[in-house]
Amino acid sequence: MVVGGLEETGVLEIIAGFIAKVSSGNFYIAVAIILWVSAIASAFIDNIPFAATMIPVIQSMAVSMGIPLETLAWTLAMGTDIGGSATPIGASANVVGTAVAAKSGHPVGWKRYCTAVAPITVIVMVMSMLYVFVRYL
Repeated sequence: MVVGGLEETGVLEIIAGFIAKVSSGNFYIAVAIILWVSAIASAFIDNIPFAATMIPVIQSMAVSMGIPLETLAWTLAMGTDIGGSATPIGASANVVGTAVAAKSGHPVGWKRYCTAVAPITVIVMVMSMLYVFVRYL
């Protein structure tokens, strides 16, 4: 419903146009923006609605910028999946895992979780970005 509303009001086209403008038509920058924005967003919001919202954006970018849709789809999927591991609320498994740990008398707070996991997430994101560049561009 939300995706439909954003699509009908043209918000998604505006987002796609903004990314194209910021990247100045550079495929590498556009892919990096999609990857990192989706990762950061997915660290704090549910990745499924975010990915669903972004599908029309990447479809529009594929047409307007000439970037293969497959490349943008993999970029979006990787960013939303990997980004969810960065925070205790970024993925359902993280929420369950920290809740089970707390019930067992081993609470894992935000600071402890993010200190341990966020740097690893950044490393994996950099590796993923390089992989997409080499494999798809």
